[in-house]
Amino acid sequence: MLKKTERDEIGKFLNETVPSDHGYTAEFWSTVILSDLIQRKYGVLYKSKKPFYILFQEAQFSFHKPGQVYEKRSKEKVVTWKKASAPKLQEAFQDQNTVILCEDAIVLNGRCQIL
Repeated sequence: MLKKTERDEIGKFLNETVPSDHGYTAEFWSTVILSDLIQRKYGVLYKSKKPFYILFQEAQFSFHKPGQVYEKRSKEKVVTWKKASAPKLQEAFQDQNTVILCEDAIVLNGRCQIL
C-alpha cells in the first residue's frame, strides 16, 4: 500500500508530467502505465484497478475515450457485425450458465442487450 507522501507524489506526476517523461512511449496516462510506474518506483503491486481509479480521481482526472473515435467507424462494418453476431449472442443468452462480457466507453455491470 502506498504511503500518503507517495500518493501525493503520484498526484504530482499525473498533473505535471506525461508518461514519456518517465520512459514510456505514450503521451497519455493509463491504468497500465500508472501500475507499472508504481511497481517500479515504490515496489507496490495492486491486484485490481480500483486503486488506480482512485489515484486518477484524486488528481482530478476523468476517464474518456479520445474524441471522435465513433465518428471514424465504418457504419457498414457495424451493420455486418451485428447481423453476424446477433444469432450467436441470442443463443448464448438462452443458456443461464453463459456469461457475456460487454464493454463500451465505460464498463457496466449487468447483461448486454442486442439493439
